[in-house]
Amino acid sequence: MLSQWQALQPFAVRQLHLHLGPDAFTLLRAHRPDRHSDRLHDVRPLVMSVLQEGAVVSGLEVGRHGIGLRAAVPVKGEQQSTLAVIEVGFGVSSLIRQQQLLMEKQGITSSGISLLVGRDALQVMHSDMQNFQAGTQYWLIDGTPSGFLSNWLQQNGLGKSVTQPQMHRVASGERHYLVSVTPWYGYQQPSEQSASLVLLAWRDITDLMLAQQAQNRRLWLLWFIACLFSLALIVFLALRLQKATAHSIKNQQLQLQWSEQRLSALFTLSPLPILLNRMADGAFIESNLAMERLVGYTQQELAALSYWDLTPESYANDEQQQLESLKSKGLYGPYRKEYRHKEGHLIPIELNGVLFENPAGEQMIWTIVQDLTERNQLDKLKDEFISTVSHELRTPLTSISGSISLVLAGAAGELTNKSKKMLDIAQRNCKRLTSLVNDLLDMEKLVAGKVTFQPQCIGLAELLQEAIEQNMPYAHSNQSQLLLEDVGAIQVLADPARVQQVLTNLLSNAVKFSPGGSVVRVTTQPKQSFVRINIIDEGPGLTAREIRALFQRFSQLSDGTTKQYSGTGLGLAICREIIQQSGGRIGVDSQPGHGACFWFELPLVETCAANQRYIELNASK
Repeated sequence: MLSQWQALQPFAVRQLHLHLGPDAFTLLRAHRPDRHSDRLHDVRPLVMSVLQEGAVVSGLEVGRHGIGLRAAVPVKGEQQSTLAVIEVGFGVSSLIRQQQLLMEKQGITSSGISLLVGRDALQVMHSDMQNFQAGTQYWLIDGTPSGFLSNWLQQNGLGKSVTQPQMHRVASGERHYLVSVTPWYGYQQPSEQSASLVLLAWRDITDLMLAQQAQNRRLWLLWFIACLFSLALIVFLALRLQKATAHSIKNQQLQLQWSEQRLSALFTLSPLPILLNRMADGAFIESNLAMERLVGYTQQELAALSYWDLTPESYANDEQQQLESLKSKGLYGPYRKEYRHKEGHLIPIELNGVLFENPAGEQMIWTIVQDLTERNQLDKLKDEFISTVSHELRTPLTSISGSISLVLAGAAGELTNKSKKMLDIAQRNCKRLTSLVNDLLDMEKLVAGKVTFQPQCIGLAELLQEAIEQNMPYAHSNQSQLLLEDVGAIQVLADPARVQQVLTNLLSNAVKFSPGGSVVRVTTQPKQSFVRINIIDEGPGLTAREIRALFQRFSQLSDGTTKQYSGTGLGLAICREIIQQSGGRIGVDSQPGHGACFWFELPLVETCAANQRYIELNASK
């Protein structure tokens, strides 16, 4: 064994044992021949494990002669029973001391290693092997420790137990050290318990910390400079923005002031009366000079009046309809009614208004008022003139038409083809002129209330079907179709002849303005007390400007349309008068390029009595 011991020493082997079974009797210690014949069954679990299991075992263990990394090999007999154990130990303590001495010789003072041994491990060692240089309440230091490390351990910096790797920063005077703590567990020692051995590796990080602090100071200085620059930039931009904002606000104020001056001048000098009313109660908030001249009240007097002091109460229903239009669309008009002058007489007017909110959130109404007194007088003169001329033209036109018919029939002898052609043209134009005169006379009678209405409760389906059949030939001549959708059992109050006149006009217009091959649909929409009849075509549609003028007398579309589709411009005006005097309404919904929907409303049978009374009163006027 001694020769083997000498061969192993160059390989850092510090211990060589021969233990006999079964109780680990130490027969030989090659490194200490003077010490033998002791039993280790109670202090050397590694050796006992090899004796019991017969397998090679290695591990870290504290023995009688110090701390070592041990490897134990079983020696077996013929029956494969373990007779003895040969144990080789590598001295950990000596290795660490050699490393410390080497570092001291090389002058390395900025780092080092040390081994700590728990006081509980001393029970196994011989007393002469317990040559530790310093210690604490819980730990002994194997080897020569650094001064800062001894102080740190004395201050209980490591604590009582170590179960997992740790890292500590230790300050000693002006120096700073980083200490790495690594627990070393002995053979079969549970990891949840405190390790009996701890390896400490430390390094002086003072220079690193000083360099880091200098770097941090530089970074903080850069941050400070950047913050100052950013603050200066923010202040500069804020001042520029404040200046620009002040300039913009000043310009906006000037623009607003200029706009207010222009609107104020327009409001004051406008030849048309302008009113500002509060939506909630109709109070007169503001008015211009033209309004004062129209009704005879000053602005202060108007502000003290209620809405119905100017508007006769007979317009209550019409006012309600305009109010609904104002709420749903945000505007109303053109709406014709009358104002009561300060002196008591009534003034015919036309209103157009728009709804908006003031800064306080109140709904207000701007209204432009147009005095219709002169227009009505001119219309009256025009109507009288047209009536007179129409009556004067009717008799000679009848005579001329009759004479031409006789000549064409051969009463004056045989005619040449050229003469017949000329007389045909004359007859067609005579009939056209006669139709115009009849329309003028009808219009004059309707406006004057001279047309007698004979209202009765009739079935709407029969009325519409008759109109479809009467106008079907004209639709076929234009290669169009008339389609009546399901009406249902609806009874209306109306004069059948007059309603047929309206339907004929609307259906012929729909066919005339629709392209060949299209379909003109007739639909109905029953409402609370009225039914709406819709005539829907596939024509070019109408603009808002055309719709506003459509039901006025002698109103026609653009020149291009007028040349393509001839007419007098009185048909829709006559329809309007008939429907209004029948107690209903008439209108049109259209957009350019999407066709048009002409509609009119007639009272249902539930309201026959009230509307019949209205028609009779209207006819008596």
